[in-house]
Amino acid sequence: MLIPGFSQTAEAWDRVAASLPPHLSVTALDIETGGTFEDTAADLVERGGPGFYAGYSMGGRLALCAALLNPEPVTGLILVSASPGIADHAERRRRQIDDEALADWIERHDRNAFLDRWLAQPVLATLDPAVGRTARLESTAEIASQLRILGRGAQPPLWDELGSLEMPVLLVAGGLDEPHMAMAAEMLACIGMNAELDVVPGAGHAVPLELPESLAESIAAFMIRHSGTE
Repeated sequence: MLIPGFSQTAEAWDRVAASLPPHLSVTALDIETGGTFEDTAADLVERGGPGFYAGYSMGGRLALCAALLNPEPVTGLILVSASPGIADHAERRRRQIDDEALADWIERHDRNAFLDRWLAQPVLATLDPAVGRTARLESTAEIASQLRILGRGAQPPLWDELGSLEMPVLLVAGGLDEPHMAMAAEMLACIGMNAELDVVPGAGHAVPLELPESLAESIAAFMIRHSGTE
């Protein structure tokens, strides 16, 4: 099961899915925003059923939360450029205020203006803007709602729960994304022996869009190691 990032549709995973071994059953899930971050995460596992879950950025945060809420169906967890949330309460509140302000701005502008602003962020500097504009939600109201409910400011911090994960966990970060490489290393230490880290050379934050074949190779190798699938 493949879960996209903020404002993306399931089709954002198409090039990764096409590069995975053909005998694997692959499903990319659109995010159906629930009443809370936890509700949305739980819904993904209910719709996806048993299997490996891979999430990118916001999708990774949701996949992590889902695996903690309902670990039994999650055979393995693949977190790409993902975060367990913001531990500091004051910092989290500031982020929530910033996200609310951005959501208000999105609602006052059209989709193209949103994409221009979103893709201009330094964290996405290595992403081809033409690729970044594809497979995005059409409605600015839906994008704004997703930010309010699923933004890092709204997410409960999960750092203290990482050690309770018992399934195999693969942490993936782009080699050019230093903040998330550092975060992935910290998460690795918190999770323990069932976690591993894979850095994708030449990729920035948006690994599934920048180097989909490399990410597919990492996912397939991880699944082979932990399920016997070849």
